Amino acid sequence: MTDSLKQDLLNLGATKACARYFSDLFSSERIDAFFFTPVQTAFYPRREIAERAFRRLCAEIDGRHFDTFDLRLIRTNDFHTDFFTERAPRFTADNISFSFCTLSEKECPFLSEHLKRSGAKHISLADVSLGNELPELGRTLAENGVSDLSLSLYAAHSGIREFADGLGRSMLEKLGLALADIRPHEAEAVGENLPSALRLLTLSNMLLNDCALNVAASVSKMNDLFRLNLMSGGLTDDGLQRIANVLPPSLNGMAVYKQPAVSDRSARSVLDFVLRRDVFATSVTLRETGVSEKMQKEINAATENSKRTLEALEDARNKRDSESGKKTRAALERASRPDEIKRLLIDAAEIGSLSEALEKLKAAGGTLTAQEAEQKDGLGRSILGSAVEQRKAFLLFDARLIPNVKEMQMLRDALNEYGKRQICGRYGYPSYQKTKNEMMSAAVRKAVAQKSITG
Repeated sequence: MTDSLKQDLLNLGATKACARYFSDLFSSERIDAFFFTPVQTAFYPRREIAERAFRRLCAEIDGRHFDTFDLRLIRTNDFHTDFFTERAPRFTADNISFSFCTLSEKECPFLSEHLKRSGAKHISLADVSLGNELPELGRTLAENGVSDLSLSLYAAHSGIREFADGLGRSMLEKLGLALADIRPHEAEAVGENLPSALRLLTLSNMLLNDCALNVAASVSKMNDLFRLNLMSGGLTDDGLQRIANVLPPSLNGMAVYKQPAVSDRSARSVLDFVLRRDVFATSVTLRETGVSEKMQKEINAATENSKRTLEALEDARNKRDSESGKKTRAALERASRPDEIKRLLIDAAEIGSLSEALEKLKAAGGTLTAQEAEQKDGLGRSILGSAVEQRKAFLLFDARLIPNVKEMQMLRDALNEYGKRQICGRYGYPSYQKTKNEMMSAAVRKAVAQKSITG
């Protein structure tokens, strides 16, 4: 069969490279990737040769399964093919992509059939004529269990509200939408039907400010959202603030791009999100916006801190499961006296067990001084240094652990800016000032009580 395909392609005018490539491709039981574009001149010297070659390839496509099936630049007004007719081949694919394909109204349903019959879990459509088939695409998303959709339409299409209904019933984990010439009520319908299972979401050219409230309502339900991109679409400060205020702590990266009406006012909401104790966002950019360079630098600094903390926590997890880590955990389990526990604090901090070690120290009646927390061992490690790196500095500012106000103030002064934010009373952190005030009030009450007894 492959020798026959090779000879047929040569007879149709295809190049030797083309004939050899496709004969090798279809000789395999498993086809990793099928790619076709008529402008691939190294394969098809003229367009009519590409047409003849593609019609021959359709016979090989029929009944096959592809990891990836990719068609580009098929414009049927001047490229004649049976691929979008009743004579179309039937095939399945894990990933299916159509890019820059212009079809007539009567051909669009056959593209929908290809998407449905393929059973593909990953679908990419870029500048493709869908005619009235958007509702059918929405149903395919929901019924086929599609997990990844990239849809870019650069012309107005009907059926967007019906498409949005299917979108809302889908279990998509990745979604990229670029919808030009969309109307406000259509943008709102899409915004309110974004799937809650999304991990990656990109919205472009979608009247984002008109649907920001709807997008925010959907985003608030996305517990696993990892990346959010808001590209073009006329977003303003009010719209971005609505979305930033409901971002889930799972978010690791965010890009706001080509939004000139976005300023430092809403960027502050984004920064406040990045600074939260439970958030580890490592990449947040606001490019081609009205955000100042100073604000972007603050956001960059916050994401760099998150990145370092994630690295420190990962390092601690790895050390925890090492032989030395297991020995530290066993020793901590056996330790009962304050002096035994204190000797293990630096090693416990290094394997991410500082919280458990400090709780055990407090239960044993032990305390710390600022000097003990700051002091470095022979490897340059300190309890305070590890606590700050792992975003756990607040654990040390406990009245039961450091009962002396002056000692606690000394420890606070030793913190870098990142550490000081970990006891600032904002972004989900406890308040050092509140702890200090409570300690001072308790000391005053104790002094008054002693005076009354002796007096």
